[in-house]
Amino acid sequence: MQAGLITDSGFFYNLTTRLYDYTTALLKKQTAIHRITAMTPDEIRNRIPESEFIISASRSSGPGGQNVNKVNTRVEIRFNIIASPNLTDIEKNLIFIELKNKINSEGDLITTSQSERSQLRNRTKAVEKLYKMLSVALTEKPGRKSTSPTKKSRLERLEEKRKRSLIKKMRKDLDQAPAE
Repeated sequence: MQAGLITDSGFFYNLTTRLYDYTTALLKKQTAIHRITAMTPDEIRNRIPESEFIISASRSSGPGGQNVNKVNTRVEIRFNIIASPNLTDIEKNLIFIELKNKINSEGDLITTSQSERSQLRNRTKAVEKLYKMLSVALTEKPGRKSTSPTKKSRLERLEEKRKRSLIKKMRKDLDQAPAE
């Protein structure tokens, strides 16, 4: 891939689309690359320290009475995925694919919390939410195992078809009856 200046407005978009295309092609071609199985938020917490997060507070629109107008209780956490040294390139690409709607143009994964009345509880909640999002993105999702219908379900389906057929047949007979 070619490197470019971040100041160029189209650079990041081109970089992410190229990364997305490359990762998608890589995951389709190579079946040996698997996601980490059952990665818990606690395991991610041990790998990614909170010092990598940019935490800011602002006024909340949530509960709090008069306190809402005085105290900054809403917490927003930004985590720059591209700059994180604790994630591998494959993990970064998987996060970009899974959480593409939650990542801004600078590569920041953003979470907010404003449901609690105190900033500390909102901060704790937002950090947990961020770790959980990363855990879900990095955990392998099991594929659907296709099965054939059971004997009971086949019989139920045929019975429903018979009932429906009788209803339609009765309608047909009423339509063809001579008008008096």
